[in-house]
Amino acid sequence: MLWLRFDPSNALTHLHHELARTMHVPPSSFDPYWPHVTLARAQRQVDPMDPGPVIIPHMTLDTLTLFKSEPGSSGTIHAPLATVALSLE
Repeated sequence: MLWLRFDPSNALTHLHHELARTMHVPPSSFDPYWPHVTLARAQRQVDPMDPGPVIIPHMTLDTLTLFKSEPGSSGTIHAPLATVALSLE
């Protein structure tokens, strides 16, 4: 699995809770919530709390877009569902 994990922040925790509420699913039970973006998946299990190597030491996000992925005849179709502006704390 290759994913980006971000330090806990109020803005991303709020976004996580709003997405969970909108999707009618419970939010993560982790406290603090460690936001992450999954870039790829693998068959083997990994420890989600293992920080792994730091590849990008710092990044500023000002917007986040949620996409829906659906298989299509010519490949996966990624349709944007919502875009949220993130405020700096």
